[in-house]
Amino acid sequence: MSVFSEKYNRLNAEQKLSVDTLYGPVLVIAGPGSGKTELLAVRIAHILKKTDANPNNILCLTFTDNAASNMRERLAHIIGPEAYRVAIFTFHTFGQEILNRFRHKIRESEELTTVDDIESAKILHTINNTLSWDNHWKGEYKINTIRETILRLKEASLSPHDLKSVISLNEQILNIIGPKMENYCQMIFSLGNKKTEKIKKIALFEEMTQMIESEIQEGQKYHLIENLGSTIYRGCRETLDSIEGESDAKPLTKWKNTWLTKTHNGWRLKENEKHKKIIQFLEIYEQYQKHLKENCMIDFSDMILRALDLIKEDQDVQASLAEQYQWILVDEYQDTNDAQFSLISHILEPAGESPNIFAVGDDDQSIYKFQGANIRNIELFLQRYTDTQTILLKENYRSHKEIIDFSCTLTQELSTNITHLLPNIKKEFHAFQGKGAVIEYNLYENEIDEIISVADDIEKKIQTGANPKDIAVIAKKNSTLENIAKVLTKKNIPVSVSQTENIFENPAVMVLVDMLEYIYGLQKGNPNDEILVRILSHPMWKIHRLTLWEISRKIYRAKKQENKNWIESLKIHTDSYVSKIAHFFIEMTFVSSYTRLEKVIDFLTGVNQVQISDEYRDEEIQRQQSSLFLEEIDENFTSPFYEYFFSQDNLTQKSGQYITYLLSLRKCIQSIKSIIKKGDFLKIGDFVEYMQIIRKYNLKIPLSTLIENQNAVECITAHKAKGLEYDHVYSIAMTQTEYTRGRNTENVMPANISILPEKDNIDDIIRLVYTIFTRARKSLHLSYARKKMDEKPNTLLSILSLIPEEKWTNIEGKLSENEVFLVENLENNIFDMNFNSQENMFLQDYIASGISISATALQNFLDVTRGGPQHFLSNNILRFPEAKHENAIYGTAIHKGLEDFFKDYKFKGSYNKSILLSSFEESINSSELEPEKAKEWITRGKENLEYFYTKATGKEYGEIHLEYRFNIDANEIYLDGVRLSGAIDRIEILPDGTLVVTDYKTGKGFETLGLQGKYGYDAIKAWKYKLQLTFYALLFSLSPRWAAFKNTQFQIIEITEYIQQSEVDRMVQLLKKVAGKIKNLDFPDVSGYSQDIKGILQFEEDVLEGKI
Repeated sequence: MSVFSEKYNRLNAEQKLSVDTLYGPVLVIAGPGSGKTELLAVRIAHILKKTDANPNNILCLTFTDNAASNMRERLAHIIGPEAYRVAIFTFHTFGQEILNRFRHKIRESEELTTVDDIESAKILHTINNTLSWDNHWKGEYKINTIRETILRLKEASLSPHDLKSVISLNEQILNIIGPKMENYCQMIFSLGNKKTEKIKKIALFEEMTQMIESEIQEGQKYHLIENLGSTIYRGCRETLDSIEGESDAKPLTKWKNTWLTKTHNGWRLKENEKHKKIIQFLEIYEQYQKHLKENCMIDFSDMILRALDLIKEDQDVQASLAEQYQWILVDEYQDTNDAQFSLISHILEPAGESPNIFAVGDDDQSIYKFQGANIRNIELFLQRYTDTQTILLKENYRSHKEIIDFSCTLTQELSTNITHLLPNIKKEFHAFQGKGAVIEYNLYENEIDEIISVADDIEKKIQTGANPKDIAVIAKKNSTLENIAKVLTKKNIPVSVSQTENIFENPAVMVLVDMLEYIYGLQKGNPNDEILVRILSHPMWKIHRLTLWEISRKIYRAKKQENKNWIESLKIHTDSYVSKIAHFFIEMTFVSSYTRLEKVIDFLTGVNQVQISDEYRDEEIQRQQSSLFLEEIDENFTSPFYEYFFSQDNLTQKSGQYITYLLSLRKCIQSIKSIIKKGDFLKIGDFVEYMQIIRKYNLKIPLSTLIENQNAVECITAHKAKGLEYDHVYSIAMTQTEYTRGRNTENVMPANISILPEKDNIDDIIRLVYTIFTRARKSLHLSYARKKMDEKPNTLLSILSLIPEEKWTNIEGKLSENEVFLVENLENNIFDMNFNSQENMFLQDYIASGISISATALQNFLDVTRGGPQHFLSNNILRFPEAKHENAIYGTAIHKGLEDFFKDYKFKGSYNKSILLSSFEESINSSELEPEKAKEWITRGKENLEYFYTKATGKEYGEIHLEYRFNIDANEIYLDGVRLSGAIDRIEILPDGTLVVTDYKTGKGFETLGLQGKYGYDAIKAWKYKLQLTFYALLFSLSPRWAAFKNTQFQIIEITEYIQQSEVDRMVQLLKKVAGKIKNLDFPDVSGYSQDIKGILQFEEDVLEGKI
């Protein structure tokens, strides 16, 4: 029996109906533990089995990379390699894929630069400076609200044009009902509180509501946005429905506070007062989008919005997507936002009223409102596709009956759910596992007692046979989880816990930022001694505290007597090491005035040595004249930064800390390199301006790091726990303050544009807690403490008041070694603690969390002449950020010139040599090269490009795709669960359907890639070229988009290769072997192989045959 048959036969009746209903719209309400991920995989397999669909005719959309990866792995288990041809995307990568696929339709998308929060804030800062003083949005403190509102508008699929249309319709409605409503309100709220007056108020309010209903019957609706009149009417109707008794006017007061504002002329609708602010905001939004477009920029939310605009504007694009994706499946549908819903809807439009759309989700688990998720999209789905088959999966295969029943008592309190839309749906879940669960309710005196007691209980469970990986501690906040992880770690219990921190609070990044800002101040003649004190106090310099104290005393006196700053006193210090540090910073001041920022960072991080000035040598000679011992004077200085933070000892002994430092520093430098500056290279002053923007608007660059042990207790937040399951769940810190703190962002949008997430309401909290409880299979342990750690009072989460008081067990804490340990370590970072685990555990997790193999990575692993696997470990996994080498800069510039040259050809159909040369030159000039070096490379490059121009012109090209990036713009490519990546310089589709895949090289070429007659480096280079083209052939054969092209040529400039299937098959086996070694941290010593092409080929064969 096939794997598919086995899985299909195990499905229950509702699951089989979901799988068998191949055509038309299907909405599956999948409760917790109902097997929806397996269901999606089986349904995809069934479509392929029962229809003529190819794998690339199926589109599956998920919300996270992990969910996409999990889906692909399950599908591969059922249908094999074909699973990697099914289009499985997250929504944002799908938006990227559309933009990439139809680049020839959008000229500027060829060069789109993605802007981050910092660049976005800079743009808005510039716009804000142009606003008049009386503009509501004037002021730096408004920037974050503006940025947040633009983000939410895009998630709601509202461009400036759309917003303008909504505002116009709203204005029409307000002109009709506004004056009448305000007249009614004057009468209603001028009445007093006598019973007769209250009755009169209610009657007038009823009359006003009827007036609104009559006026808005013909009101227009814009896209998904409700008519403003309907929104106002609904608010009035709900107010009337909540009145209890003929004189209960309290709901009217609540309505008044929501909808009215008092002015000197009486009561005014807040919507009228908002109107001017909204018009002003629209102008800012238009300017922001105009700036992005004019500068070929795009922000993260634009990925979907730009793709959506393209589909709306170009019927050919829409038709092409509709033709390809004949079956669409959406996971976690309740978490879609309006832009995502619109994207799906417009792709499906050509398929008519009954497209093959399959949406699966659970309205009771809609917990991502803060990310723009809109549960209303379930209602819109049912309205749009009226013949939808709705299926409820009632069978819960995860939890025992007691846990299901208890969890469902919470959802019965929801004010709205799917049963209100579909009265025939009864959410009554059945426990496949039957009875047998344990639910505990524990109450503690304070939070420390709670943490210690929960850790003790987990320890007992493990001692009595529970597997640590089947235990989870779940809370709303990560800080709560870090504390319990500390205690579990102290008990030698393996834990998995994530931490999201701002990279600018990472110790390694803070030191680098301090050094850069101090040097800039010194360069400008305004050194900040406080920063220098902070720098020198850092232990990486190994300056004794007494020395620092003695220096500070001398400087204090010098400041009073000679007005000297710290650096002037330090450079003549009697301690030569201290003097050398001072001269290092002085030298960096000069270097940074003419050198690119990336190179300055290399000096500060210890990647490169600095030769300090002759002045230091003269001063050192003078110092030694007073000494009996003369020493050789070393004028070179290497910053101790790298050795302090990234030594081999740190990697071995403090692996978690090492990885956190490395990732933070890498992300910091990556962010610095993304600073957009046209026409010039980045200098230290640009960085200082960048930091000023970050501080001014309190911006953060988050980095999520993970301590993960094999077979470990999971300490996880409620939102991250969604979709997971455990035998034993500890739901801790179930308090009102833990769950009800939220944010109230200023929302000046009209009432019918509900985009900014408000503070969590009761329904939101119920859904979140329901999601936590339903993770448990066998036991659920609820707990809270009467007091916080600071002794302030705590109260039980209000939605749990349904639990009878007698069920709670009071547990008294007792002073213990673990309690003392926790108090002492409350402020310590969990990643700084000593773990039992070794370096390998962190490397394995780091590799599993996102490593991909490219052709270059494979070359690095196999090239024994450069260290092979060990070189791969250093350069592809633990790569320390540093400036680009000259050859790499030159290669990038050549690529840029060729890309722009062919881009211009695509749109004009003619060749323009000046674009080829000027684009190359501009790329070199804006790189990290020194001016003199840049001139040398420009001369060399122009000679090469002149030759290329004579070869490339004179013929017509087919449809061209430039700089195509697998794993970024396209569907991710996997081989047996290993992610592959690659960047293709040029893809040409010839009229006969042949693909020509071209890779540019800047070095000396060959007539063929055969090894015969080639020796030394030429042989190694030819091997690299051939391996690269074979790797590309594999990528294309695995790609859902390109696999259909059966005739493909691969070429490196003048060399054309037809890669044989046997070569691709061999590459598959080689990649599997190499990937296995990487996953197992098997980086063998290759020093015994000959350091030439023979050694490389022998190592390659040994890897294939498993001999090493």
